Amino acid sequence: FRKQKEWLDLTNSERWSRGVSMDHEKFKKLLKDIKLGKKLPDAIYLHVDAFDEIPGALSKFTQIVANALKVSSWNVAKFSRKEFKLSLLYYPDFYEDSYPALEQAVTVDLKKLEHKVISYKDSENPPILHRKELFVPESHGMYGLFCEITKEGEDVGLYENTRIIGFKETWKNLIEKKGFTLINGRIAKSSGNGSTTTDDKVVDRHKTAIVRHELSAPMKLLAKNGFLNGDYSIFDFGCGRGDDLTELQAHGIDAVGYDPNFYPESEKVVSDIVNLGFVINVIEDRDE
Repeated sequence: FRKQKEWLDLTNSERWSRGVSMDHEKFKKLLKDIKLGKKLPDAIYLHVDAFDEIPGALSKFTQIVANALKVSSWNVAKFSRKEFKLSLLYYPDFYEDSYPALEQAVTVDLKKLEHKVISYKDSENPPILHRKELFVPESHGMYGLFCEITKEGEDVGLYENTRIIGFKETWKNLIEKKGFTLINGRIAKSSGNGSTTTDDKVVDRHKTAIVRHELSAPMKLLAKNGFLNGDYSIFDFGCGRGDDLTELQAHGIDAVGYDPNFYPESEKVVSDIVNLGFVINVIEDRDE
């Protein structure tokens, strides 16, 4: 992934004199005042068209961050509900595509004053977006259409397991397994001979991501054999809620991770050690 220019120091007095001050406590308080948006346990997603419906200080602050990083291409903001972070997401076909693909994600750590950029522009299987009606206010001119698109998917059972619908190819395969196809972005009965049945053995993978109060067994094994002494970088593929990462980072270890449900925008980086513990056993899709 491309590295863009370093994070600009947002504490610069000249910049802040034109904006608003913000800290984690104020950030969390403002998020509680948001009445709309796609709300998940760890984050709130909003399209820029909904920014008139959220606290002015939050919308202004988001724009300040975008301007400071010179991020001009973004139309969806992701606000972390637990950490002092926000992401600027770009779905270029948000209006045109029923299930638009993510082209770029800029994730900003407001505590560390760092940011990272992930590009999906050349990806054959980028993350996609569903339930667009949740991202905009009900007064939006396309709100009714977005509701219709979502209802089409609900009526044929596409949202029964939300864990497996987050990527373009998986979504396409699920539609085909249900005996349907996409025509101009809308769901229609398939005229082919594809199976209309689905595998009953479906795993809600996100439910396997347990809360840990100590290192997982694979990490304990690494520690026992001297691999967590700080000499090696660690990448936790399928990190779940990130409890291992929190513990390792607290001890100064270079540890990062990715999880399709809890950390979908994390950058996958080459590391000395990659942990794939408790991952293969919860992937029920053979192709995946």
